[in-house]
Amino acid sequence: MTTQAVSATPQIRLALPARDALFWPISALALALTLHLLIATQRAINWDEFWHYSQIHSQLAGQLRAPLQTLHASLFGWVPSLPGDSIDHLIVLRLVMLLCLAITAGATMLVAEKFVGKTAGFFAALLYLSANFVIENGTSFRADPMAAAGLMASLALLVRGNLTTATTLAAGLCAGFAAAVTIKSVLFAPAFAGIGWWLLATRPDARETVLKLTGFAVCALACFAALYLWHSSGMADGSDAAAKGTVSRSWENMLGFDDLPYLWHNAMGAVSSPFFAFTLVAALVLLWHSRNSRPRAESIAIAGLIAPILSVFFYHNTAPYFHVFILAPVAAGSAIAVPLICKRYGARLFALLLAGSALTSWTMSERGVLQNQQALVTAADAIFPEPVAYFDFPGMLGSYPKANGFITVMGMRRYLSGNEPSLVETMRQQTVPLVIENEALLSDALRITGNDPMLFDEDVAALRENYVHFWGLFWLAGRDIDPADREYATEFLVPGPYTVRDNPIAIDGQVHQPGDVVTIERGSYMLSAPVGMARLLWGDKLEPPPYDPPKGRYWTPF
Repeated sequence: MTTQAVSATPQIRLALPARDALFWPISALALALTLHLLIATQRAINWDEFWHYSQIHSQLAGQLRAPLQTLHASLFGWVPSLPGDSIDHLIVLRLVMLLCLAITAGATMLVAEKFVGKTAGFFAALLYLSANFVIENGTSFRADPMAAAGLMASLALLVRGNLTTATTLAAGLCAGFAAAVTIKSVLFAPAFAGIGWWLLATRPDARETVLKLTGFAVCALACFAALYLWHSSGMADGSDAAAKGTVSRSWENMLGFDDLPYLWHNAMGAVSSPFFAFTLVAALVLLWHSRNSRPRAESIAIAGLIAPILSVFFYHNTAPYFHVFILAPVAAGSAIAVPLICKRYGARLFALLLAGSALTSWTMSERGVLQNQQALVTAADAIFPEPVAYFDFPGMLGSYPKANGFITVMGMRRYLSGNEPSLVETMRQQTVPLVIENEALLSDALRITGNDPMLFDEDVAALRENYVHFWGLFWLAGRDIDPADREYATEFLVPGPYTVRDNPIAIDGQVHQPGDVVTIERGSYMLSAPVGMARLLWGDKLEPPPYDPPKGRYWTPF
C-alpha cells in the first residue's frame, strides 16, 4: 500500500495592531477627515454660507460697508472668477475651510501633546474632528473655521515654539488674522491667558518671556490693523461708522445671561457627541483631583484651554456652527483624561467609538437638498439675461444684488427698530423685480397663510400688490388681473418693461395685446382685463425654465 504525503495548507494570520498602537487614532483621524470632505461636497449650503458669499460680490461691486466680520469678502475675491455658478464656488470655498479645519486639528494635537504626550495629542484632534456639530459644520464657509485655525495655530506656536522671535511673531500674525476675521476671537482669551501664565512660570527668564509675549501682542494688533486697513480701503463711504455699529451691536446683542436662543442646541451637541462630553467631564474631574500633584501653572493652562466652553452660557450666537470655533481648545485641554481612558479601555476601543460617532453624524446628515439649491440657482441664471436685485432671506443668488438685509434675529431687530430701510423704502430707491420665497417670514407676507406677517404692514401690502408667483420659489413683479375686478387703481413700485400675457390688458384706458412689452414707471395706473384673466409680468418676455421646480426641502436644519 502506497502512502501519499499530504502537505498542510499554510494559514495566514493577520495580526491587528496592538491595543494601544497609534494606528487606531491615526486611522480614525483619516476617516474623520474623509467624512468632512464628503460633507463639504454633499451637504446643503446653509443660509450663512450664502450670505458670506454674497458679501464677496458686494465687496467686488464696491457696495460693502462693514469692514468688521467681513474679511472673507476681500480674501476670496478671486473665487467668483472661477468657472461655475455660486454653488460651485461655495464648494471651492468649503475645500478651503477643510484646509483650515485640518490646520485647527493639527494645532490642537500639538497643544495637547505638549502636556500629555503624542497619543493624547492625536486623540485631542480626533475628539475635535469627530464632534457631531463639527462634522456637520466644520467645512461650512463661515468665519468659524478660519478663526479657529488662526487661534489654534497661534496657541501651538506659543506652546511649542520655545518663544523664539520667529515663532512668537508668527503666533502674533495668526492671532491678528483670527481677530480680523471675527471679533468673537476674544472668547479665546482664557486659553491665551492660561498659556501665557504657564510660559511665565516654566521659562527660566521671566523678563525675556514678558518681552516676547509683549511682542506677540503688538504683532497681533499690528496684523489686525493692517488687515483692517487693507480690507476697508476698497469699501464704500461710511465704513468707519459701520465698524463702530458692528462693535456696538455685538456688545449689546451678543453678550448676556438672559437671552440664549441656542442653549438647547448646545445641550443636544453634548448628547450627540457623548464621548467628547465624557472626556470633558473626566478631564474636569481629573483636573480637580490632581490640583495638588500637578504643577500649578500647568493646571492653569489646561483650565484656560477648557474655559472657552463657558461662553455658551453668556454668548448669544452659539448656533451649532459655533462649535467648530470653540471646541478646539476644549479638546486640547480635555486630552488630559485620554491616558486614563486608554489605560482602562484601550486606545483601539476609544478610537473606534469616536470614529463610530463621526460616522453616525455623517450618516444622519440629510441628502438631496444641495441638488435642489443648485436647481434654483441654475433656474435664476436661465430666467434672467442679467442679474437683477431681489429680496430674500440669506442672499441665495450670490452674484445678484440683494436688496434687503440678512433676515436673522439681529437683522429683524435692526429692521423693526428702523435701523434698516423698509422694503417699501428700498423699492422706491431701486428696482427690485424678484422675491425669493425661501423663508417662512416671506411666505407669510406674500401669501395668506394664516400667520401674522412679521414685516411692517406697508411692506406686506407692497409685496402682495407688486409681485406674482412665477416659478418655484420665485415671485416676479407683476399683476394678475381678474376681469371681475373691472377697472381698478394700483401703485407700481417696480419700474421697467412689463410683458402682457394670456389676454389683453387695458392700462390707463389703452389696450395692449398679449406679447406686447409696456414700459411702466413708478406710480399709480388704472388696470383692467376686458376679455379674461390676464397677467402683466415684469421683464421682456421672460420665461420660466422648461422643467418643474424641484420637490422637497431647500434647507437643512441645524
